[in-house]
Amino acid sequence: MYINLSIRNARRSLKDYIIYIVTLVLCVSLFYAFMSLSSSEYSLKVSDRYNLDSMYLYIKYSTYIITVSMFFLISYVNKYMINRRKREFANYVLLGMEQKTVAKMFYLETLLVGTVCIAIGIVFGSIFSQILSAIILLTLGNSVTFRIVFYLDTIIITVVFFIMLFTIIGLYNTRVLYKIKLIDMFNDHKKVEINLSSGLLYKITFIVSLVVFIISMINIKKYMTYSIIGIIVSSYGLFFSISYVLLIIKHKCVSFKYKNMNIFILGDLLFKIRSNSFAIANVTLCLFTSIGLFVITPILSGWATGYLDYRIKYDISIAHGYGYRDVYRYVNESEVGIKDSCLLEKYITGIEESHRGRRFPVVAIGLDDYNHMRRMAGYEEIQLKENEYALQWAGEAKKETLDKYLINNYNIKINQKVYKTNIEKCYTESLGTRLYEYPVEHLIILKDKHCESLDIVAVDFYANTKKEMSYEFARHLKDYLTKWKKNSINSDKPTNKAIIRIKTFEANTITGLTLAIKTQGIYAGVILLMVCLTILALQQLSDSYEHKQRFKVMQKLGVDKRDIRKIIIKQIAFYFVVPIIPAIIGISIFVRCFYNKYYEQVRLYFGSYEFFFNILTSVLIVVIVYVSYFIATYYGFRKNIED
Repeated sequence: MYINLSIRNARRSLKDYIIYIVTLVLCVSLFYAFMSLSSSEYSLKVSDRYNLDSMYLYIKYSTYIITVSMFFLISYVNKYMINRRKREFANYVLLGMEQKTVAKMFYLETLLVGTVCIAIGIVFGSIFSQILSAIILLTLGNSVTFRIVFYLDTIIITVVFFIMLFTIIGLYNTRVLYKIKLIDMFNDHKKVEINLSSGLLYKITFIVSLVVFIISMINIKKYMTYSIIGIIVSSYGLFFSISYVLLIIKHKCVSFKYKNMNIFILGDLLFKIRSNSFAIANVTLCLFTSIGLFVITPILSGWATGYLDYRIKYDISIAHGYGYRDVYRYVNESEVGIKDSCLLEKYITGIEESHRGRRFPVVAIGLDDYNHMRRMAGYEEIQLKENEYALQWAGEAKKETLDKYLINNYNIKINQKVYKTNIEKCYTESLGTRLYEYPVEHLIILKDKHCESLDIVAVDFYANTKKEMSYEFARHLKDYLTKWKKNSINSDKPTNKAIIRIKTFEANTITGLTLAIKTQGIYAGVILLMVCLTILALQQLSDSYEHKQRFKVMQKLGVDKRDIRKIIIKQIAFYFVVPIIPAIIGISIFVRCFYNKYYEQVRLYFGSYEFFFNILTSVLIVVIVYVSYFIATYYGFRKNIED
């Protein structure tokens, strides 16, 4: 009987759950899609250059962590449904049903709704899984084919994971409902307005929070970590004390209070902010995080991809090693072969630069080796006049740095010989990061005949292969080079300090990282956004039942239906606008500080145009989703009070 009653209540409350159902279905779908990547039955045909096992593993466990945030949404929905139906539950108790049974019945009802959402979510999840696979394939440069597939192990994981969430929350709700007194179930809907006599606490909290907020905003660029903590703490204080500010407006601004329908709106907003200040602050911070993830995730992903091309330009790079004959023979006689290679000799110039109180040598390379490196990287060769030198700078070097260096080093002396240069002889094309002797960010380029009298400090090896290197071959090459390093420890010129980089390995690592950052960042942003909007929507829909009688009384008093709808729009708009405005302001400040601090990296690896275009796109998507939830909430609210 109780099961049938739970099913009937679930059907009857379907319209109350509709936004929650849509959100839960979407979250289950995304969870299933990401978990399917780690399925034992999942197979993705990609180039043999890539091995994505580590990326799948990372996505699997990060998906678990991100989806746990659904716990708060499900808990919040259950809490609001309990509050809205307390009088209904009290009637069940008066009719002779035990409170424990009422609690179990409510748990069965929510479990039934959740099970339906899981089933629908898995169906849509199979579609999202193919979309996710398409994103991965396109990122790796492969062709895309769509086919709907259900993975049994992923279905089991999805069902078990969400049933566990529902069960944990259901047991807690059973305990809560069991302990509520019958009289409280009937009287819980009564509200008490804030008393002005307790305003001192609100005044102090508001002033202190406002001061902390302003100071944090001013110093966010200089002390970002402490400023963010200050903004978070002050936000809670401001939301807690803003109710007192509204109370003053209500009592002091009489003309505003009685203008149009403001007296009804202020009264409701005052109580709601006071009773839900902590929840509104949480929603604001979640929105800030969600928008931040939408904005920053593609930027970091593009940054990582751009950095790969800057970091390593050649298929094989070995710095600070000696005796590369065996390495050359091993690669050249292998399946990939060597298309071109260069032994880059670095020379001691006797010039030093100071960095953080320490002196570091500036090395030189010959013009022939430098042009060879440029040809291998796809750049044009350069020319030098007699007694002229050029500079190869790291791509991140700012123009101000180059100008400052040239002012002090227009002429340099090496082995009692003077060389000169100019700004046109400063090159910033990327030749890899291991070319430089950290922390010095540049090399001196001299004609080869001027390098003959200089001592060699290091010899680097760079090579491009004839055929594309597979991940399996790169792994074997890595093992060979590791043994090569160890075997040279006792030689006259040990290579145990050699730094080895294989482009296939680097591409595999960074590509996997890029995909993980992009997919999981957007997934986390979607989950947080859905949780925030669902909480805001359900709160208003729950209020629509509590205020139904109030709006009926207003109609009987002669208030026009059009005016009532305006009140509804203002009331809902206030709840939706209050959290989003501080979140957007915070994101704007964060993006500005981020861009100013990492301008050179953004310009070099991502592009300034792409940076701002990505921000505008992300904000536009969030606004569209936000407005959609607002419209759905408005029509749901209006329907509830007009039925």
